[in-house]
Amino acid sequence: MAGKKPSFFIVGAPKCATTALYGYLKDHPSIFMPEKKEPHYFANELSDFFVFMRAEKDYLSLFADCRNNQICGEASVMYLQSPNAVKNILMFDPKAKLIAMVRNPVEAAISMHTQNIKSGHEDQISFQVAWDLQEDRVRGLNVPKGATDPGMLQYLDLLAFGTQLERFIADVPEEQRMIILYDDFKTDTKAVYDKVVAFLGLEPDAREAFPVINPTTRHMSPLLEKRLSRIRNFHKPVIGPLIYFCHRVYIYYIRPKLRPGFRPAPPPKPPESVYEMLEEHFTPEIQKMEQLLGRDLSHWFKYTKAAPKKAA
Repeated sequence: MAGKKPSFFIVGAPKCATTALYGYLKDHPSIFMPEKKEPHYFANELSDFFVFMRAEKDYLSLFADCRNNQICGEASVMYLQSPNAVKNILMFDPKAKLIAMVRNPVEAAISMHTQNIKSGHEDQISFQVAWDLQEDRVRGLNVPKGATDPGMLQYLDLLAFGTQLERFIADVPEEQRMIILYDDFKTDTKAVYDKVVAFLGLEPDAREAFPVINPTTRHMSPLLEKRLSRIRNFHKPVIGPLIYFCHRVYIYYIRPKLRPGFRPAPPPKPPESVYEMLEEHFTPEIQKMEQLLGRDLSHWFKYTKAAPKKAA
C-alpha cells in the first residue's frame, strides 16, 4: 500500500547543510522522512543519476512506513536550481511547505569542488582550472569520465543562489516557504531547528544535541575511490538496466560501508586570488540575496578590498 503523500520539502541547495537538517528532522517523532535522501522526483529534467524513480507509485512507496500521527517530507538539493521542480511540487500539493537553505556561494563553490573530486565527478584538483573549464564542459569538452551528470561541474550556474531564490519566492506563497541562511544554522542550530519545526506546524521536541552530519571528508586512499567510482562510466542506456542497478547499489549500499575509509579533513585552501575572482563573479547573486532576504551580507566579501555597492 502506498504511503502518505509528503507535505514538505527541503529543496536545496547543495553544500548548504541540507543533509544535517534532514537528519535532525528525521529524528522528530512527528516527522517521517525516507531513508533515501534526494529522490529528485519533481526535477524531471534531470538525468537518471539524480532521478532514480519516475513513476508516482514508486515515489510514494518511499513513504509507505509513515505512521498516521506523522507528516511526511523529503529533501532533494537540486530542486532549488531546477526550473521545474518547485512548480511540479505545488501541482502535486498546492499547500506544500518548502524549505530552502543557502549560503555564501563563494564558500559553496569551493565545497562543491571538493565534493565533486571525492565523488569522482571532477578530475581537476585545482579549483581555478575546474572553473576555467566550465564553458568547454558545456560544449562537452574536457568532461571527466566519472561525471555522470556534467551539470554538477557548472559551479556558477549551480550556485546562483540569488537567481534561484528570486524564482523560488515568485513561485511559492509566503506562508508556504522558509529560507534558511547557512550562517544562522551554523551559529545557532537549535534556534533554526525550532523555527523549522514550528513552520511545519508541529510541537517542539526536547532535542538539544545537534552533532555534525556529513562533514567535509577525503578518502584515505584516493586511488581506491577513483577505482570504485569508475562504475559511473557504465551508467549508459545502451548497457541496460543491470549496470544501472549495479550503479545504484554502489551508491546507496556499498559506498556507505566504505565510510571508515574516510576521515574529516578541510579542503585544500585555494589562493586568495581564487576567492577574489569568485567574489567578483558572484557579486550579482549576493546582491540579489541581500535584496530578497533583507540582510546585509557585506561580510561575505572577505578578499576583495571593499564590498561592491548594492544594486539599486
